Amino acid sequence: MLTINRAHAFSPGSDLWILPASAAQSPIARRIDWYLNFQLSRARMRKPHEIPVSVKKILTENKMDELLQDPERNEDARPLAVMAIDRLPANMVVELPYAKSGEWILNAKAVWEGFSKPRVRVFLPSDLEPALLAKHWPASLSDEFSIVSL
Repeated sequence: MLTINRAHAFSPGSDLWILPASAAQSPIARRIDWYLNFQLSRARMRKPHEIPVSVKKILTENKMDELLQDPERNEDARPLAVMAIDRLPANMVVELPYAKSGEWILNAKAVWEGFSKPRVRVFLPSDLEPALLAKHWPASLSDEFSIVSL
């Protein structure tokens, strides 16, 4: 695991960047969003379409209420992925909602595994220690895994 300081955070070397969704947790997130032409903040403002009342009524009448219970509709709890080619020295940036340190690390690891374990750079939330990340992430990674501690 390679630790990179803030001055070199935007250097090439990783295909996937993972950062906390809250700007309060990561001051560098605003700069990344700026380089991405504010795609992250615009996506956060987007509201999903509501299911029309008439459709809800039909589903309820036909005892199909489970279709209304869509866990994917909670936009605030899902990671947000944005292509970064030609804007940053990475292919993809993933903004991950932050709740608890250990949970955030496990979610970040799941995102990394979901993208078939590419070279990754993790921008740590401000209150997360690199040692905690090292406990949950495979130690066998060397130059394929880097962190930016703020």
